[in-house]
Amino acid sequence: FFPKNIGHFIYIYFHKLGENHSKDELVFGEGLKKEDSASLSLSDDGRYLLVCVAISSEKKKRSELYLHDLKNTDKGFITIVKNMDGLFFGSIHRENIFIKTDYNAPNRKVVKISVGNVLNGKGVESWRDVIPQSEHAIESVVIMKNRIFVETLENASSKLKMYDLNGNIIQDIK
Repeated sequence: FFPKNIGHFIYIYFHKLGENHSKDELVFGEGLKKEDSASLSLSDDGRYLLVCVAISSEKKKRSELYLHDLKNTDKGFITIVKNMDGLFFGSIHRENIFIKTDYNAPNRKVVKISVGNVLNGKGVESWRDVIPQSEHAIESVVIMKNRIFVETLENASSKLKMYDLNGNIIQDIK
């Protein structure tokens, strides 16, 4: 899977290794406005494709998230977030989707939802705050192994903290 820019439009195609690129299959992006763009990430096991669409064609910037189960493709792309007031950036880790968002959290927070809940049509009501909003804005989130690394902006300098996957702080990294 890869994004492809075609005259201001970004689409996502599937490319089978060894095949000619002319056989690439369009899998996502049809109907997006030219100002909007899609990015993607694949789960570590290769089963799930997560697509983030940055909506820049509207007055207020927002984003949308979609999940595709590559082993059960009959459902197509399942909406996680659409038409909500906020920015959402996600990554898949061990059957959970971790989402950094400013939805109801101007300084941003990290929430998680199980892939199973998404596949079963559960929405925001099944999200769980993992790292709640604080007085310090969350700038970036990286998940590695069993840890969540969160960079915050505190008094005009970056601070890095390490959490477990349930949001319990392990340590401040200096």
